[in-house]
Amino acid sequence: MMRQTAGFGVLCALILTALVAEGWAMTAREAPALRFEAMDLFVDSGRKPLVAYQVELRFDAAHVGIVGVEGGTADAFRDPPFFDEEGMEGGRLVLAAFTTDHRRAPKGRSHVARIHLRITGPEEPAIDATLMTAASPGGAKIKANVELVLFDKEQQREAPEGER
Repeated sequence: MMRQTAGFGVLCALILTALVAEGWAMTAREAPALRFEAMDLFVDSGRKPLVAYQVELRFDAAHVGIVGVEGGTADAFRDPPFFDEEGMEGGRLVLAAFTTDHRRAPKGRSHVARIHLRITGPEEPAIDATLMTAASPGGAKIKANVELVLFDKEQQREAPEGER
């Protein structure tokens, strides 16, 4: 009798192991791909110096989460912009930054922030960036364009120091 019970236990253990292994394999096949990427935010103020900006990012929170926000490479915007942390997972994030040092205010296309993303699924992240406002010294509202570009680590390593 002991042998039958031991044999039955071994058989149950083998079946359970096979079922668990198959369950893990199915979960791995069905689970959407998860990856982390970064996007660079640029504001182009043309010939006007840029001392402040506010940009709205909209994204599908089911597939994209923002896990971090850094400042840009423009001197005036090296510190991270202000934002509400709840928006990082909510599908809408508003970024805002300003400088009181008008001598450091950049002109033209300026890298103002880097956004770090957690992306679920194989698709490229769909994020809409809309400029809400931009200002020049004295607080005068200016026209500007905003651009969000996928960060290229290889290009970053190859770029000369002044072009980053």
